Amino acid sequence: MRPCRYVLLGCLDPGVPPVATTLLDRHTVNFSPNERALLRSAAVLVRSGRRSFYSTFLPEGEEYLRFDVSCMEAVDDRGREAIRMLDDRLAQSSPVEHHWQTGEILVIDNWRALHGRARTGVAVRRRLLRIMIDG
Repeated sequence: MRPCRYVLLGCLDPGVPPVATTLLDRHTVNFSPNERALLRSAAVLVRSGRRSFYSTFLPEGEEYLRFDVSCMEAVDDRGREAIRMLDDRLAQSSPVEHHWQTGEILVIDNWRALHGRARTGVAVRRRLLRIMIDG
């Protein structure tokens, strides 16, 4: 239920056209005290096959920020409000883009960095290997 501490990604094929991975230090997104309280209390369902579970975006100690719209679903209005707020705040941010080359390896501090696939048209053949490391 706690996200792994590190993610190691290796590029087998960057795809056609190549698709970058975006990285954003979560500490650069300055949430207000009210926004932090919302992120600590708004409930979401994290879908993970048979191991789905309920969670919040920020744990009480704020060690990490959990946000992945592909597997998280708001369970009430507060959850939907938190997702809208996160979407807005992240749309205003300036993530770094890592442009892949075959054979590259990238290690991500999963508790510090929000990461994902850069928005692009349909990419063909992009293949990354992923290893999740608990630390």
